[in-house]
Amino acid sequence: SYSPGAMGLFRYLIASVCMVFIYARLPVRHRVAWRDLPLIVLSGISGIGLYNVAINYGELTTPAATASFVIAQTPVVVILLAFIFLGERLTWRDTVGLCISFIGIVIIALGQHAHMRYDVGVWFVLVATVSGGVYTILLKRLLVKFTALEVTVFAIWSGAASLLYYLPSMLREVHTASFWATANVIYLGIFPAAIAYTGWSYVLARMKASDAILSQYFLPFLTTVIGFVVLRELPGLWAFVGGIIAMLGAFFATWRKR
Repeated sequence: SYSPGAMGLFRYLIASVCMVFIYARLPVRHRVAWRDLPLIVLSGISGIGLYNVAINYGELTTPAATASFVIAQTPVVVILLAFIFLGERLTWRDTVGLCISFIGIVIIALGQHAHMRYDVGVWFVLVATVSGGVYTILLKRLLVKFTALEVTVFAIWSGAASLLYYLPSMLREVHTASFWATANVIYLGIFPAAIAYTGWSYVLARMKASDAILSQYFLPFLTTVIGFVVLRELPGLWAFVGGIIAMLGAFFATWRKR
């Protein structure tokens, strides 16, 4: 019902409206200086605009398992960028947990598809993976001055603005799309966009970027479970085993006795 760019814009226009109400109720709002604007704009472009267009185009031709496998490499991007730009150290626990989780993700991907098909769509997914890692690093920079909610609001607003190129397409497709397709996009704008991005900023304000990003290894396992509950897609044995391994790797990497 919706093309990749139009769906991305519609989704984040909905999210932007949600963030207006959240921002208006903030007890304290920090002043945005001119020197802060480049980081704010870049965070919106990388984490919202570029990421969504790339992943939407990628999933037109790339199998879901392949896409999730590629996106699961975001922690590698974040850890490297955090080491280079944020001065965060890579501990032995991070390294071991990352390797365990990586093995789990490979097992999930191979378990769902005997032959992973690489086409042009995978390159779009790779672009989304890198842009998601850049977004996480930019958030850490902005969270030094602004609160998690403020950063989320700025990113969603600037990201939606970067997608306005697709406004004519969106207006045409809204008139022809089915009711349920439009309802699904509205859901995507409220829950996986406005609420989830707010939660992610809250986490980054309290954890190292390289630790926080490893929690995304839970995603393929959760997707397998939700797919069974909602879509009645019965996961194979290897997909289930891979999900458990990925979850254990993320737990091992982020767990601290203290």
